[in-house]
Amino acid sequence: DEHRLELLDRIGRILKDVDDHDNVLRLSAQAVVPGFADLAVILTNNGAAGDRIQVAHADPGQESRVQDGVHRVLPAIRAAALRDKTKRREFRWVPHLTDTSLRFLRHEPELVELLFTLQVSSFMVVPFRAEGRVFGGMALCRTRDAPFHAADLALAQVLVRRVASAI
Repeated sequence: DEHRLELLDRIGRILKDVDDHDNVLRLSAQAVVPGFADLAVILTNNGAAGDRIQVAHADPGQESRVQDGVHRVLPAIRAAALRDKTKRREFRWVPHLTDTSLRFLRHEPELVELLFTLQVSSFMVVPFRAEGRVFGGMALCRTRDAPFHAADLALAQVLVRRVASAI
């Protein structure tokens, strides 16, 4: 699909010229919103530098609200990520957000509440990996009726690998 190729090309051009961690995160999040996702959240943890959260939203006025919400539920995000890592899960893809589709988050009700508060209807989470270790991830969300499909997940995985390399 032409739009997917354009997005890969745009990310490639952006990352080629950026050498600062924060700019990689900011520009990567902005590159996927609003054309591919309505909301992008990037989390990284680089040891001593601590957690970094970058948010891009189709409505820029919502970004600080989303960032505050993500910061508030960081322990729940970490717990869900650890469970997925333990089960060797490579990604999360929820085409249609429902109470049933979120049963894997039953131990993190505050994270479920945030997803519904943000009116997320479909999402994907792909971890950043380097040298066998996970150091963060990218969550891509849609708030409209169009769910993410398998081709979208494949594109997200390629994007995340490129962003992880740039970081």
